[in-house]
Amino acid sequence: MIDIQKVSKSFINKTGFRTLALNNVSLKLPQKGLVFILGKSGSGKSTLLNLLGGLDSYDVGNINIKGHSTNNFQQKDLDSYRNGTVGFIFQDFNLIENMSVYENIALSLELQGKVPQNHLINNLLTKVEMTNFQNRKINELSGGQKQRVAIVRALIKNPEIILADEPTGNLDSETALQVLQILKELSQKHLVLIVSHDPENAYKFGDRVIEFKDGGIISDLSKTNNPTKKQKPQLTKGAVLTEEMIKLFQSQQKNPFKEDFEPTKEVFLDPKPAPFKQINSQLSLNKSFKIGANALKNKKVLLFFSIITLALVSFVFAVGLMFFVKINEIKKDIAESVQKDYYLTASQKEEIIQKEIKNLNEKIVKPILIVCPALTLIAFFLIYMYFNASIKLKKKEIGTLRALGAKGSTVSKIFFCEGYIYSSITSIFIVLFTIFGVCWFESKIEKNHNKSYFQIIIDFFSKSDSWILLSLQIFYVFALTFVAILLPIFKLSRKKPIDVLLNK
Repeated sequence: MIDIQKVSKSFINKTGFRTLALNNVSLKLPQKGLVFILGKSGSGKSTLLNLLGGLDSYDVGNINIKGHSTNNFQQKDLDSYRNGTVGFIFQDFNLIENMSVYENIALSLELQGKVPQNHLINNLLTKVEMTNFQNRKINELSGGQKQRVAIVRALIKNPEIILADEPTGNLDSETALQVLQILKELSQKHLVLIVSHDPENAYKFGDRVIEFKDGGIISDLSKTNNPTKKQKPQLTKGAVLTEEMIKLFQSQQKNPFKEDFEPTKEVFLDPKPAPFKQINSQLSLNKSFKIGANALKNKKVLLFFSIITLALVSFVFAVGLMFFVKINEIKKDIAESVQKDYYLTASQKEEIIQKEIKNLNEKIVKPILIVCPALTLIAFFLIYMYFNASIKLKKKEIGTLRALGAKGSTVSKIFFCEGYIYSSITSIFIVLFTIFGVCWFESKIEKNHNKSYFQIIIDFFSKSDSWILLSLQIFYVFALTFVAILLPIFKLSRKKPIDVLLNK
């Protein structure tokens, strides 16, 4: 199934020094079975799991999966590989909190472009003893229940490889044993890799136990087919107690299950490339809108402030733009008005016209040229700050989506849907502000004192200029919003999934 060939991986730590996480690791993993990867923190075990899951990339070496070299994989290929072949189970669950149990599980299928099947989800929930939990919110579940939901989410797409990073780390001992038993059963048909600090359960449940230290493998043991063949060492009278015998006694005393293990023999893999599922991520427009709409609920104050400001800015911008469109007509009206004065000479008329146009430029045109770009810049940064904050608040969800196999473009779709909703709400405020402004202005004009507000509104919308004004404002809002979204989305889509998950 997996052939790891002299793989090395390093990181640059906070102090700026390069740390070697994996050092020339070679390893072969079979088609199925339960493999535990043990080691202390920083030994490289989680790094290896991230590489196998396509969450991160290695520096040198090669990883062959079913005969296909991942050296040739681009990020989109790794996304498709995670979406079709890999099921992830995380220590901290990485479930989306504002979704129900059912929605979290169904998301794995929806990313594959499939319609979730209720009976399939219900059957898997029954298997992990969570019948009738479909509509529960994630924050209503215990740690053990959350982990079971994560297991079902991984299983629902029938992956060939299941990767579990400390799946029992946050659970009590009883729940941990239940989770390990489930994974043990799954390993009969799937390759299940578990990163763990727990050697006792590793040797109790595992078919193979690999121990890491300082980025390298120091031990690789597999369960024997004949556990009874290994006899406990016996001390006879007069025998010399060696250091090796002492270590063996201590090891057996600490973990009796280790007696059934011996050094792993060579693992033979089929050299011929075999097909494996690579599925491009998909997410329906309806689902993208739903996730995008949920994001708006988390920033109500910032949302309200930015929308009100943007609506006012767009109104000023549209009025200024309409003024520029009609500037020649205004100048023409000034000239015609002056020309009607028969008491002025031609030179006097020309002088007055030039003076009026100069005043127009000084008092209106120049301020508009300064104010409109300045307000646009303010609005742009306000929108940018809003969506940048939205991305930061949703980084865990984004990281989860990427880990499940969502491409950067799929995640971008969610934020563009959020941007569409944001712009639509702003457009509603624009219409309301414009109507209020027109009613207020018209009511101040003496000739319109007898007009009702309803008649003023009817008169406003009967004019083509009014529709142009509103259209300009709405176009301005949508254009500015989507341009402001592009930068944070572009930065996000270029990040590796592991960097999003770890909030780097």
